Amino acid sequence: MSIQLKLLGSFFLMAILCAIIGGLGIYGINATNTSLNEVSDLRLPSVRSIGLMTEKLNAIKAEERTLAIPDLSVEQRRDAIDTLHQLGQELDEAIQVYNALGKTDQEAQAWQNVQTSLKQWRQRQAEMLLLFEKVNLDHIGTLSSDLNQMFMDHFEWVSSLGAAIEHEERFSGQIDPTKCNFGKWLLSFQTNSPELRKALEEIMPSHEELHDVGAEIDGYIAEGDILEASETYTHIIGPILSVIKDEFVDASNIAKEQSKLLNKATEIALGVERDAFLKMSRNLDELNTLNNQLTDTTRQQALSSASGSKTISITAIAIGIVMALGFGFITSQRLAIPLKDAVVMIEELRHGHLDKRLTIRSMDEVGK
Repeated sequence: MSIQLKLLGSFFLMAILCAIIGGLGIYGINATNTSLNEVSDLRLPSVRSIGLMTEKLNAIKAEERTLAIPDLSVEQRRDAIDTLHQLGQELDEAIQVYNALGKTDQEAQAWQNVQTSLKQWRQRQAEMLLLFEKVNLDHIGTLSSDLNQMFMDHFEWVSSLGAAIEHEERFSGQIDPTKCNFGKWLLSFQTNSPELRKALEEIMPSHEELHDVGAEIDGYIAEGDILEASETYTHIIGPILSVIKDEFVDASNIAKEQSKLLNKATEIALGVERDAFLKMSRNLDELNTLNNQLTDTTRQQALSSASGSKTISITAIAIGIVMALGFGFITSQRLAIPLKDAVVMIEELRHGHLDKRLTIRSMDEVGK
């Protein structure tokens, strides 16, 4: 074998050795990259999507608690319902993102449980919102009691008027119908309920008449005509008060019906809807726990792969160095020793020593 082939063979072996070392490095990098891609492209988006779903669900539950407050205005209740619809859309977006991600068999089963409980919860929520949307009165929690109290104020007003006649004293009650508690309340009260508005409008003529007759009776008292005052009180005030009572009852009943809607919606919110929500939350927590475990497992696999690749690379490099030095030593010996022997013999020839011989068994250029 010629020296050229020996050198080419040595360099070819070195090239193979470099290729093996490089291949091991690439294999390790690819294995690590696969694990890192799973963490960055699958596990982290999964955990982020589940966290976003949890965040939106907590915000939804907070708005539902707001809806159950009796003393909200109609505008505040509508704002809360609009917010709920917006949060529902954002929840759907997070669900779509997670739904498109790859899943293990265990993860797919856990996700199926979440979807089933999510569907059940949304059915209950729809029933609840339908009732809340029908509530169209401001401060419904106190409206019925306020109406009852305002009627009782007029009942006491009539009693005070009777006492003034009995004691033949001027009436000290409010004569102006716009300045009593009910009159002042009417001036500022607004409602989106046509039924309640109509009921209150029906009270107003009787209410004004009651105050006008009260002013008339007070005039009789001032003139000393107690008999006329008493007759007017007996035959006019009593029937008017009876009519006002019925009209207040009608208005109060409308408020009570609205209050029943609110109570029924609240009952659903605190009952079956809450149970469905808690079940869904537990399923979502289980899915979140599973995703965190998968993320940790994948992370450990990436670290293990990186550590293994590092060990293999260091080992391969060490073996490569030893083999390279070995190949270099063997090649140099096979080339240098025959040349050295030839040089020694030639030196001997130069001094006239013709008895020296070379024992060279190679068939390369030096051997020849």
